[in-house]
Amino acid sequence: MSSGDRPVGRLSGRTSGRNTRQTSRIASTDNDEDDEIILDRPKRTRNLRPRYESTRMTANSSRFGRSDDVDELAQEPEEIGSDGDFVLIQSDLQPRRLTKRRKRSSRMISLRGKGTKDGIEFEAPRRSGRANKATGNMFEQMDVDDDNFSIDDDRSPGVPKVIAVKEIFQPLTAEEAGFRDVHCPSCSTCDANNPNKGALIYCQGCSFSYHKVCLGQRAARDHLVTKIAQDSFVLQCRYCINLYQKKDQRAPDLTRCFTCRESGKSCTPFSQRKTAKQEEQLRLENNGEDPVHEVDRQLINNADTCIFRCTTCRRGFHFEHLPSASSENTSHITSDTDTLRAKNIEEYSIEWKCKDCTDAPGKIDALIAWRPVDHENYVGQSYLDYGEDHIEYLVKWEKQSHRHCVWMPGSWVWGAAHGSMRSAYAKRVAAEGIGPQFDIKNAIPEELTMIDVILSVQYKGSFHATSKEADFQNVRKIDKVYVKFLGLGYDEAVWDDPPPTNSGKLYDEFLSAYDEYLAGVYFEDVSRSEMLDRIKEFRALDFAGQIESTEQPHTIQNGELMKYQVSGVNWLKYNYHKQHNAILADEMGLGKTVQIVALLADLVKDAPRVWPFLIVVPNSTVPNWRREIKKWAPDLRVVTYHGGKQAQDLAFRFELFPRGSTTMKAHIVVMSYEAAQDPGTKTRFNSTQFAGLIVDEGHRLKNDQNLLYAALMAMKIPYRVLLTGTPLQNNKRELFNLLQFLNPKLDAAKLDEEYGELTAENIPKLHDTIRPYFLRRTKADTLKFLPKMARVIIPVTMTVLQEKLSKSIIAKNSQLIHAILAKGKLKATERGSLNNILMQLRKCLCHPFIYSSAVEDRVEDPVKMHNNLVEASAKLLLLNLMLPKLKEQGHRVLLFSQFLDQLDIMEDFLSGLGLTYSRIDGNMSSLEKQKRIDAYNAPDSPIFVMLLSTRAGGVGINLATADTVMILDPDFNPHQDLQAVSRCHRIGQRKPVLCFQFTTKDSVEEKILQAGRKKMALDHALIESMDDQKEEVHDLESILKHGAEALFSDAKRDTITYDSAAVDKLLDRERLIAEQNPPEGEEGQTLNDAFSFARVWDNAAGDIVTESLESEVDPVINQSVWEDILRKREEEARLEAEANKEILGRGARRRGKVLLREFCYAMPLLTWSPGHTVLDEP
Repeated sequence: MSSGDRPVGRLSGRTSGRNTRQTSRIASTDNDEDDEIILDRPKRTRNLRPRYESTRMTANSSRFGRSDDVDELAQEPEEIGSDGDFVLIQSDLQPRRLTKRRKRSSRMISLRGKGTKDGIEFEAPRRSGRANKATGNMFEQMDVDDDNFSIDDDRSPGVPKVIAVKEIFQPLTAEEAGFRDVHCPSCSTCDANNPNKGALIYCQGCSFSYHKVCLGQRAARDHLVTKIAQDSFVLQCRYCINLYQKKDQRAPDLTRCFTCRESGKSCTPFSQRKTAKQEEQLRLENNGEDPVHEVDRQLINNADTCIFRCTTCRRGFHFEHLPSASSENTSHITSDTDTLRAKNIEEYSIEWKCKDCTDAPGKIDALIAWRPVDHENYVGQSYLDYGEDHIEYLVKWEKQSHRHCVWMPGSWVWGAAHGSMRSAYAKRVAAEGIGPQFDIKNAIPEELTMIDVILSVQYKGSFHATSKEADFQNVRKIDKVYVKFLGLGYDEAVWDDPPPTNSGKLYDEFLSAYDEYLAGVYFEDVSRSEMLDRIKEFRALDFAGQIESTEQPHTIQNGELMKYQVSGVNWLKYNYHKQHNAILADEMGLGKTVQIVALLADLVKDAPRVWPFLIVVPNSTVPNWRREIKKWAPDLRVVTYHGGKQAQDLAFRFELFPRGSTTMKAHIVVMSYEAAQDPGTKTRFNSTQFAGLIVDEGHRLKNDQNLLYAALMAMKIPYRVLLTGTPLQNNKRELFNLLQFLNPKLDAAKLDEEYGELTAENIPKLHDTIRPYFLRRTKADTLKFLPKMARVIIPVTMTVLQEKLSKSIIAKNSQLIHAILAKGKLKATERGSLNNILMQLRKCLCHPFIYSSAVEDRVEDPVKMHNNLVEASAKLLLLNLMLPKLKEQGHRVLLFSQFLDQLDIMEDFLSGLGLTYSRIDGNMSSLEKQKRIDAYNAPDSPIFVMLLSTRAGGVGINLATADTVMILDPDFNPHQDLQAVSRCHRIGQRKPVLCFQFTTKDSVEEKILQAGRKKMALDHALIESMDDQKEEVHDLESILKHGAEALFSDAKRDTITYDSAAVDKLLDRERLIAEQNPPEGEEGQTLNDAFSFARVWDNAAGDIVTESLESEVDPVINQSVWEDILRKREEEARLEAEANKEILGRGARRRGKVLLREFCYAMPLLTWSPGHTVLDEP
């Protein structure tokens, strides 16, 4: 058809802006028609591709709004109305406005390869290499006779470029109907059988089916589609081609039958996966067609070669190898494979899930442990040495207890568990080196299956509650219990079966918890007015004649109180009788907890029989408080309230106010600090009138501005008792805040102003103010039967590496030098910088590898690596001599440090010495801590050293089986070090205790130790004020100054060297104990005196030297030394700036040499070994 014969149509206003572009494709005029490709397409005034209108979805239309009857390759133009009387004229003078062509969506583009008709789309070859942006119009305006117009081009036409491949999946024939029967009738991607998405395509290897549109784009899909004939393609899903094992070699082999371990016959890829470029190249070589692959016809659409694949776990099974899905016995038909296969197809075609997935009680909640399938051939392989096919996991199910954990195959877990759960478990196992657990009892701690609290009960049949005794006798009628387990929080409470009666301790704990539950059900309700009457009657009694007792309260069971503890209970009861608040300030280890339990048991069960009482404690000690109350006073009903919103809601609804009760069903509520200061707690307990408040670790209220202080003050509880072994930690104001909490009439600010300066005249008056509120006893006064204790400060001198690193830390911080030389007041930012510098110095003095791990020279030889570790630190050099001797002498050691990284280094150090150890730090749960404590305290325990962080390991821990304490670095708060010593020097200790406090001579550690002794002196005698911010900053500067001049001095320093003989003298326990604990009647020392009068080991003399606080004065700093350091540092900075200047010139750019001086200061030693260092002086 010539251009003059083209039909001309009237264009509507709607299409005139889009349909002006016309084709410029010209048919070739070469004579040899056999060697050319002619794509003669009709000329038209619309777009090259039809524009699809949005149509309403019908049953016969696709889900994308286009009819399946449209032939994508034919590209037939839409009918255009003809009007022969009108021709559209366009101006050649006015340039036509080009409209920006709208980009087609990727969704519409992808549909071109997803049509239901066969064929391949081509784009006609272009003659010109120029762009065709306006060629349509240009051709129309040319006044040239079309019949005489031709283009001469010597180039031969190329192979048409393939735009998209149309994959044709032939429908099944009648003979192949059985192939459909072994496939899931819903799509495995969208899990639906939507007819609008077209017919399902069946995988050749397994029972999975897919919609064509759900397969995804050919270049991006995971499945494999193979062309087996000119107009026929077949599908193999990603599981049948084992895609996941190719990505991860530990993934299970999903091509195999899980039972017989043989691969499915059609689970071998029919073709090799190729990239888009490789496919395009093959089509170019094959005249634009996809090559046909030769595949055995017996493997195509054959039900016998298809395996069952579970829709949940993705494992494969031969149909005849599936276990029976029903309870019917199939042993009599197992020999008939066809019958068994037909039966399994019928059974499993209902849910299309394997028996493991059908029987699973729910989703996987956690992976508890692992073990290899082949137990007998295990020889120490790690978790990562096994693939998922060769291991089993111990699985905990959602909403079920650990009692129902079961071993499941790794291949099942791979498909059933979320990928993030498996990944997290694998990382944890690899990081912690967790080995296999072959026995489920060893894999699950007993505490996780032991019932702690019963929240609710479901009974069998028509059981009716009558009384506590009758209900307890009918314990066998319990069907389900809603329980919290001992080792878990309230948020993990579940409904569970009662444990079997023959389960020993588990059943005993269940009975105890049920008895406690019944105590709440039949709890005695007493009105508030009656409680007030009881209190009034009690306070009308004569305390000395009718209340006070020298005997242990009869309400206390399972133990005997000491005389001083009975005296303490009487003192507390006297204060309750007089409506007077108090502080029980006994020294740590004297049993403050049991005294409080005895007091509450007496007030609840004896006289005046009032409740409830509130005990506010640290979150980590809540379970311990409940355990102690149940041990000493089992008749008291105690409920814990902590652990976050969910846990608190459960405790409130099921224990405190069960079944919608308006009165509290508990004698005692143990609440965490966090729960007490929660605004919701005040609302919930607004109507509850507590009879008394006990605050453990009462020094937490030393700041009257914190949330806990305000929350407890707002509760308006009439009787308040604070428990603290350290009532004063830093200054007098903290003590006055405690007194203000007990008696709001005392103004802490006014007291602080009144006693701003302590004198001989006002101290007695202050003592008179404090005395009525305090009861303070020490171990030296009360526990005279305790073995003696000696405390020795051991000085060490820095190693060469530590000295050089300390110099670099100070010298690189010019702001420190300016601060030291400055006369004015430090800014807040400068104080922060000083704190950071101090922390780096402290780390370096512990061990240089803590300051920077790059300092360590890591080598393959373990002996050399151990030597490098030891000789880098002065403290490890001494411990290297001390610990083997202590082990040989039969002693056991507690080793404390402030830094967790130091504990990591100590683990490597002890491993190198071959010494056994355990560890406790703040990152562990209370349950794990207790397990390690029990293991250390067990009879004949092989553990020699217990590593502890000072803050986490110094509170609430009993390690009385140790007799030697080593504190590697001093704490700013000396009470923390005191608590560390009290871990073993307490009731239960049978041996003399020796405490070694390590400190580095001429360093910040010495000054920290001195400041700590001053705080202890203030606590002991209230003789010195250290309360304002100015003096604290001065302390910080003083600490940093201490020893700095000696560090930078050119003078030779005295080095302390310990040899085997010196260590033998140091470990002479009998002599040290005798010197520090003289016979009665002679002047001795208390533990507090040990901080006021320091016993420092003099290695040269081989004996202890006593140093008092009065002898400790700040040295006069030589300003010239610091000026030299500052001048040197500024000169280095200037040289560095000049060296880093870039030299720019015409035609070239050259950089100066870069000096990484700052990097050298920050990471000052990249390779180091004993006796050799590459670090230059700063």
